[in-house]
Amino acid sequence: MKLVKYLFKRFFPVFFGALGFFSLVLVLVDLLMNLWKYIQNEAPALQVAYLMALYVPKTLWYAVPLGILFAVSYTLSDLYANNELTALFASGVSLLRFTMPLLIFSVLMSFALFFFEDKVVVPTFAKKTQLQNTLLQESKSLNNDSVVVLSNSGFLVYKAQVYDDSQKRLYDLYLVFRNTDKSLQAVIHSDIALWNSKEKRWNLQNAMQYTYRDNTLFLEDVQEDLLALLTEPPETFRNNSVSVEEVNTNDAKIYIEHLKRVGLPYNEELSVYYKKFAFPCIVF
Repeated sequence: MKLVKYLFKRFFPVFFGALGFFSLVLVLVDLLMNLWKYIQNEAPALQVAYLMALYVPKTLWYAVPLGILFAVSYTLSDLYANNELTALFASGVSLLRFTMPLLIFSVLMSFALFFFEDKVVVPTFAKKTQLQNTLLQESKSLNNDSVVVLSNSGFLVYKAQVYDDSQKRLYDLYLVFRNTDKSLQAVIHSDIALWNSKEKRWNLQNAMQYTYRDNTLFLEDVQEDLLALLTEPPETFRNNSVSVEEVNTNDAKIYIEHLKRVGLPYNEELSVYYKKFAFPCIVF
């Protein structure tokens, strides 16, 4: 027990010092990268300082693995340089036994880092991003173009040239209906689709339906039963505005499942989601 206390007495000052140093470096890097933007937009100094404070938990999250690596290396090398390890080995204590408390501490820190990121880093980083966009007068448009969405478990495909979020409209819309075996059933084209908030469905203008039978497309009147299937909410067609890095693991999982369901790209979001679990393991 005395060896454990002595080891941690040498380890913790270096660890907390390294943690503070690396965190400070990351904060300064972020500040200097955006400093000219703050000056250009005349951002108040107190708001910028608050912005940096919100970024501290994120920098600590990044700095913990570096801090542990540096602290362990420095502590053990310092003990070796002072011949303390030699005396330790001569007394019959192995290197594994001596460093086991550090290994256990690293495992505990891995779990702690995961919950710290999920409960503290995510909300503060989301606030930081929101405040930074406000100070820099940056906003992301929810309008989208070249939209392709799978709906009804893949039996209905929306393909629109443009989605206008302010008016809840889809322009130059193609609707591809498929049978249970995923073969083509019908195609409906509409110049404009308007979202009906009362009926919770899309209303089509200048719609034309092409039905596929006997390897031939027939122009027919639009079937009402097919129009009743157009219930995909407008939020699905928006330009992706959810950052997996700014939500907790539960919300990130729900969002990725939504992307899979509607047929939108999700590989980048999935990699960030896996990073939430993989990064804390770097500590050990």
